Amino acid sequence: MAVDLSKFKKKVEKKLPILFLVEENKQSSRSADLVASILEACLEKNIHTEFMLFSFGSEWTLKFPKLNNSAPHFADLERANLRDLQRTIREISPSNQTFLGSALELSKAILDDPETTKPDRYKPVVILIASRIPAQGWEERFKDLLNDGRSSNAQVFWLCTSKT
Repeated sequence: MAVDLSKFKKKVEKKLPILFLVEENKQSSRSADLVASILEACLEKNIHTEFMLFSFGSEWTLKFPKLNNSAPHFADLERANLRDLQRTIREISPSNQTFLGSALELSKAILDDPETTKPDRYKPVVILIASRIPAQGWEERFKDLLNDGRSSNAQVFWLCTSKT
């Protein structure tokens, strides 16, 4: 009996999808440092990662990566320049508003879409980075993200950048 070498072909590495939602506030350098430290930890621990970064305030804005054919896509961490990413976050203009609801709705749509978040990925992670409580109206969308559809498999972390 001969060994069937096709059984031992290299498997495609799974990736960890991470969605960052960063508040447009005056503490953007703290937010940039948090995002960079999370992604650097992924690199150090050899966790193959893909990510998107949105800011939220008056409205949500895709900050990284840039749109490709007007469809959102994840950036491959191993090919991303973390210094460019940090600079992008530090350049986020502060907003007087903190509307989070539409950013949560978008996050849910991204995680629920099998073409954007491939089914063969690890359990997705959503990381909210904010310095204050968002304006009212986000609570139901947060519950939807946590409880309905494929997004209900996501792990959600809320990080605070205030000095309290």
